[in-house]
Amino acid sequence: MGCQEDEEPDPRFYRPGWTLLDPRTYSFDPARPALRKLRESGVSLIICTSKTRAEVQEIRAALGNSDPFIVENGGAIFVPEGYFPIELPESRRDSGFLVIEMGTSYSRILSVFSRMKVPLAGRLRGFSDLSVEEVARLTGLSDEEAARAKKRNTTSRSCWMTQPRTWTSSRAWPNRQDSASPGAVSFI
Repeated sequence: MGCQEDEEPDPRFYRPGWTLLDPRTYSFDPARPALRKLRESGVSLIICTSKTRAEVQEIRAALGNSDPFIVENGGAIFVPEGYFPIELPESRRDSGFLVIEMGTSYSRILSVFSRMKVPLAGRLRGFSDLSVEEVARLTGLSDEEAARAKKRNTTSRSCWMTQPRTWTSSRAWPNRQDSASPGAVSFI
């Protein structure tokens, strides 16, 4: 959509889960009439989420969205090049986007996280420690969705075990099953 120099932007920020996407099916079909009305009114739809860039790009493609988006709980802002008629300070170019990184780098997060895991004796693991198949099994995501969820840049999900050495548990996602039961895996 973009903004001209003499226009005042009229953005709307939306969190995909619970607002645009059904939390169980990840379908945005019920939101289509509202999305169509926003587009017809010239209102920008800025997705703001804990999801990764790869996950949001999939959602944006399905929605036909070309507005900026915010990923990983505010860790980075992606603005399509040319969207605003001004330069964005502190941004870098990446595949057609101006990227403003607000969070700590993923490599730094993993460095600190690896030191945190030592005293917890196998009870804490991050997404980076899990294979795509493990993420899919523990979350109920498809392999493709799990692969996109693992493409983190500024945040890291972590798993907390209530009992060590029970990583085969399929009870992982809060609100899907009782994640407080013995042997459960909870993502934090």
